[in-house]
Amino acid sequence: MDVHPGRGVGRSACHRDRRQDSAGGQGRWGGSAPHLVAALGALGVVLGQVQVSVKSNEIPALRTLLDAFDLVGAVITADAMHTQTATATYVVGRGGHYVFTVKANQLGLFRRCKALPWAQIRATSTLDRPRAPGAVHDQGRRRS
Repeated sequence: MDVHPGRGVGRSACHRDRRQDSAGGQGRWGGSAPHLVAALGALGVVLGQVQVSVKSNEIPALRTLLDAFDLVGAVITADAMHTQTATATYVVGRGGHYVFTVKANQLGLFRRCKALPWAQIRATSTLDRPRAPGAVHDQGRRRS
């Protein structure tokens, strides 16, 4: 997550630490591995992490994790588990934006998204910063 809007790339992710194996959550050294949710920066650097409560799940843990960051202007990305009204409302309420994966776990939303005219939507992109002279641009061509 970009905790300094306007500096660097504003990409983020919610990451689950899956150090637990299929043997009942036993870690590599025989103990129980903690279940963590982490915020990753643009370059994959861990910016913060919280442990998921034993009697809970990752959904409220994500909001707890995001409490530590200034979300104004940040874009939060997360997997389908976090595609929840409460999480979206939380992010927007703190001045952020979100891109959540939509799957059939939210069937009504999934059906509404599938019904959109995707083929008619033109893909666009913009850059927030000037490009350096001689930088590689679209289609791999160099500026002349």
